[in-house]
Amino acid sequence: MEKMQISVIIPVYNTEAHLNACLDGVLSQNIPNLEVICVDDGSTDRSLEVLREYAARDPRVVVLTQKNSFAGVARNHGLEVARGEYVAFLDSDDQFLPGALEGLYAQAKEHDLDVIKAGFSYVEPGGEPYTTLYSTLSCIGKSQAKRVMRFTDLPLRLLQVPDVPWNGLYRRAFLEQNHIHFNSLRCINDHSFWIACLIHAPRLMVTHTPVACYRVEQSTSLVGRKAAHFHCQLESYAIVREMVKDLPDKLRRAVMRNELNGMFGWYERLRPQAPDVEGLDRQVAEFLKQLDEEEVGVKFLRSFSYSGSYFSLRYGQPAPKRPNPLVRAVSCWRDHGWTYTWEKLRSKGEQTWVR
Repeated sequence: MEKMQISVIIPVYNTEAHLNACLDGVLSQNIPNLEVICVDDGSTDRSLEVLREYAARDPRVVVLTQKNSFAGVARNHGLEVARGEYVAFLDSDDQFLPGALEGLYAQAKEHDLDVIKAGFSYVEPGGEPYTTLYSTLSCIGKSQAKRVMRFTDLPLRLLQVPDVPWNGLYRRAFLEQNHIHFNSLRCINDHSFWIACLIHAPRLMVTHTPVACYRVEQSTSLVGRKAAHFHCQLESYAIVREMVKDLPDKLRRAVMRNELNGMFGWYERLRPQAPDVEGLDRQVAEFLKQLDEEEVGVKFLRSFSYSGSYFSLRYGQPAPKRPNPLVRAVSCWRDHGWTYTWEKLRSKGEQTWVR
């Protein structure tokens, strides 16, 4: 029997309307030895029927079922039975672009990669796919793209790569050897997966070529769910903190600063529309009161983008006066080099200008 090249794992929950386009796009990929593992997460529409119809006429389609446990658990379920040399993930309302898997697999084999991440296109609610809206992972410049690297080479840039799992290819043996899996949270169940891949992969590559079309969720639906389950943000922070506890100090702080920025980014986005603003504030305040400030550095907390919210929630007082911009720039240059500092100066970014 020929070696299985790629296993595509698709968690499915009530996406009957988009399943045909999703599966047709996967099955049309030019990969001779492909398996498509669809994990129905307790759908209440006709999703499971559609999956079984595909499995009945195409032996490459494998259907698994589970009670509703959310996407992270569903992806782990698929990983348990996957046979491919590499694994790809796709959400059941999204699509792979033509030739996507063939291109990723060719590069993964040519460079013996553990992980390769790519750009993606996206479509707003009600729109059509294959638009000119693209995420090309511009955080990785042209000179760094398509070269083999590891996290220690470009940690600050790699932390800006989108954490979604469906724009990449992952060597299955690498995931198994490093015990990398998805967490079981309702929301943000893929973020810690990407951080684990980052810190463990000795051979990683980023390409700007888009490989998937992502269907953007209605903003009101997204905000409502995220606000109702904001505890997932805080639990994800704790998962990542445990994951990176043995990294060298500089790398660990880089990761945790990124986590804190991400948590506050969602907090400030959700707060204006949260059904219980006081409850959300209390939840975040309690979390911050337990935070060890040395995880990210006291100087960082005085100067990062959300210092006002941080000091207000944790201490009930305004943030201390921010250091002079020249001081922040010099500190950034000492820590990260001239090229990175110049780019931050150009973009007026300040959140990483402190030790």
